[in-house]
Amino acid sequence: MPTAYRSSRPVGRDQQEARIRVDFSELTAAATTETLDLVTLPTGAQMDLCLVEILTTFSDAGSISALTVEIGTAGTANAFQTATDVFGPAAGQYRADGANPSASGVAVKAKFTATGDDLGDGADTNLDDGLVDIILRYTIVS
Repeated sequence: MPTAYRSSRPVGRDQQEARIRVDFSELTAAATTETLDLVTLPTGAQMDLCLVEILTTFSDAGSISALTVEIGTAGTANAFQTATDVFGPAAGQYRADGANPSASGVAVKAKFTATGDDLGDGADTNLDDGLVDIILRYTIVS
């Protein structure tokens, strides 16, 4: 689970926001994909907004040539955010519009997928830089 930065705050009477920061050094899987647990939404939650905010573009001087992140659940990796490039675009907020499915009691996950090489060796990362905030805004409807 990402440990660099995490916050949760109310933004309205029934609306909550979770912000989870993922640093490049946390992506160490000896594979091209790694899934991180972000937060478990409470019972009755309905996802309103999912943003990927790139604070520092991910990079690698080695053989990783692309990196995407999807935000979803164990059953549907891209339920809230389809594959979003975090390797090439400029810093900023990226949102994939689409359905806002009921998210009652589900664990929200971020699935990172690299192209060209594994993310790491199981202990250390192959990436050189990168920092992203994942912002989840949801309403508790029941």
